[in-house]
Amino acid sequence: MSDSGTPAHWPFVMFDPPSFKVPQRKVTRVFLHCSAWDGKVIGQQLAETINAWHLANGWRGVGYHFLVDNVGGICTGRPLEEQPAAQLGPDQRGNIATIAIMTNGLWDFQEAALASTYMLCKAIDDAYKLANTPVTFHGHCEIDPKPCPVYDYQALLGLVDGKLNGCTPHTAADVATLAREKAAAQWHHT
Repeated sequence: MSDSGTPAHWPFVMFDPPSFKVPQRKVTRVFLHCSAWDGKVIGQQLAETINAWHLANGWRGVGYHFLVDNVGGICTGRPLEEQPAAQLGPDQRGNIATIAIMTNGLWDFQEAALASTYMLCKAIDDAYKLANTPVTFHGHCEIDPKPCPVYDYQALLGLVDGKLNGCTPHTAADVATLAREKAAAQWHHT
């Protein structure tokens, strides 16, 4: 993800999904990611860890707006008024008009983390519907050739054409179990 410039350090604070406010900049899509790491750091420490990785890659700082940890805590990352550095897409424009959310995990996704990811997405969806500017939800894998996120985000959110349409989503526990089973099957075949 190209995001060069002077390194920035934003304050990382814990976030409560019902407090989500629509930013001033235009947003049309929300992208879901995973950290590709099963580390157990939580809260602001997770944001600091990911921020350090992104700085080491030459980016300005953490590329995600929200980071969800293993115990379901949600921490802010890059300010919502700033474009993320999370997904380029084939035309290099994948970050434009987007919000980026990362859930910590590679294969060991915790039910609490996925439940919080769902609650955050629902709060974002509700806020944009209230503002009469609905957004769609996508996985990083939809625009970049990466298996990210590796959990079934469509099942978790009950997506229909990228929209939370009030469908009954799979439970966070079901999605976490499926991710672990997928990992076990992959390791068994290697």
